[in-house]
Amino acid sequence: MNLMPRPYISYSQMVLFERSREQYRDVYFFDKKFPTSRNIKFGSEMADALETYKLTGRPILDLMMVKLPKFAIRDKKFTTEFKYKKETIKILARPDSMKKDYSAFLEYKTSTRKWTQKMVDDSSQVTFYATAIWLKTKKIPQDIELIVVGTKALEDGRIVATGEILRFPTERSMSQILEMMSRMAKRWVEIKKFSEEILL
Repeated sequence: MNLMPRPYISYSQMVLFERSREQYRDVYFFDKKFPTSRNIKFGSEMADALETYKLTGRPILDLMMVKLPKFAIRDKKFTTEFKYKKETIKILARPDSMKKDYSAFLEYKTSTRKWTQKMVDDSSQVTFYATAIWLKTKKIPQDIELIVVGTKALEDGRIVATGEILRFPTERSMSQILEMMSRMAKRWVEIKKFSEEILL
């Protein structure tokens, strides 16, 4: 009997469990809502607008969204799986924008901090999505890009777009894919055990 709160591992689920098992329990078992930062809320507003093809009413942000490169599929979930010992590990991924044949994807970030190429190359979220695509197609996507939409905080605390867009092409290797699969499997086993401890 599988008592996990979700029948899959997503990136957000995985990193929350790694960061705090207590918060994971509160969010996934007790539906507790935690406050989010203004920058995360701003990013969610942009993501929603891109998904629904609607403008936000913020002139600079709307202009930047028009300029963002995009593929045919936007913010669409897909699932895949792999075998680990006696377990079938189910994965859910949701890149911001993706080609229909899974050969390329884009990830957008709104950020007040300065991203570097190394940060992008080390991004576990990008690796997670590349791994999910490899599991789905048995091909590593060759066209991967993380795009940073610059933001800044005003004196009153509001977050606004700066007008700066930074594009970071990046690659993932087979060794990174295998390392992420190991991480996914370990979290699956740990979450399953954790869930049983809570509910049994």
